[in-house]
Amino acid sequence: INAEYMGPFSNVMPTFRRFVEIGRVALIGYGPDVGKLAVIVEIVDQNRALVDNPLGGVHRHVINFKWLRFTDFVVPIAHGCRAKALKAAIVSSGALDKFASTCWAKKIGSAKHEGGPL
Repeated sequence: INAEYMGPFSNVMPTFRRFVEIGRVALIGYGPDVGKLAVIVEIVDQNRALVDNPLGGVHRHVINFKWLRFTDFVVPIAHGCRAKALKAAIVSSGALDKFASTCWAKKIGSAKHEGGPL
């Protein structure tokens, strides 16, 4: 987009960055794994994805996008990578540690401590 065409909005950043993509770290907001972090391993269709997190206790399963809360973090992985490769990529990228240091994670931790909802 041409900056001259945008006028006063030329320095405005795009508003949405948390797209559905392979390697996106997401917080599960509904279901038996609520409150756990998972990584998108494969996109099944426009409504569902295959998620996994061998470090966080999330087994590999298909989940609806409506049940996920996407974070800003992406783990560099290939389509449908296996658990061993995913585990190594999560550790090397440090995505879970980076998320743990965000205000969102601290807010979730205090809500769990106080017995409130996510």
